[in-house]
Amino acid sequence: MFQAALNLVRQVIMSEYPEFSDKVVGSQRRQAESLPQILGEKPRFDEYGDLRFVISDMQNAYEQRIYELEKRILDLERATRLGGKEHGELREVLGKLTNQISSHLAAHSRGRTDIASTAHIEQETLASEISRLVQQRLHSLARKCVKRTDFASAYPQREQAPRLLGAICAILLPPGQPDLGQLRALLNIPQEGSLFEEAAAVYEEALRLRRATESSSMKCVWEVECAPDSPVDLERQEIWASCHGRRTVQFLIAPGYSANGQLFLLQQVFAGP
Repeated sequence: MFQAALNLVRQVIMSEYPEFSDKVVGSQRRQAESLPQILGEKPRFDEYGDLRFVISDMQNAYEQRIYELEKRILDLERATRLGGKEHGELREVLGKLTNQISSHLAAHSRGRTDIASTAHIEQETLASEISRLVQQRLHSLARKCVKRTDFASAYPQREQAPRLLGAICAILLPPGQPDLGQLRALLNIPQEGSLFEEAAAVYEEALRLRRATESSSMKCVWEVECAPDSPVDLERQEIWASCHGRRTVQFLIAPGYSANGQLFLLQQVFAGP
């Protein structure tokens, strides 16, 4: 009787839950049929693994390139230091050779009149510096300050900047005595600012050039004599660029410069009709 009851319960369970049956039923068949298909798919992590390998190779190549570039930079820095050291040594040797050659030339040319001596070369350099000071730096300062002064307003427009330049040269170059306060008063500029700094710089340069002429081994003379309304003497005077070839001297802008009777720098004159 107990066995009969157990069989009855088993039948009821199998009818309601066929998956517990020992026999193969539809749901079990479907699960079994789908199982090989799931296991047979290619795992996706293999694709990601290949991508990781590619990225790793790229990173290794990039790091290798960085290492090579850093090594090259270090090599270039080392070569630069060595080159700088060699350059300094060569400059020192060149300076010594230049001094020796200058000494030999001076000794060789001391008793000769057909070649330029070292003193002549120094005077030519000095005259070139004076000319550059007048025509560039002092002229630039005069043009910047021409509208600030009452001095220049008394003259025609074309003469104002050259007149002011002539007054500046009369203070900084012979026959005047350089005076920064007098220069500042002429230009009507304050004791600070860019114009004052520019005026102070040209003042110092004029002092340096005048000391160089005084310490020269040759007898230096400033050519300051200039007769207004006289014809331009092209052997000792140069017409200011803005005068367009006029031939009568109106006023002196900057003095000339000679040494031992040889003229190195022409006078700058403003010429009129």
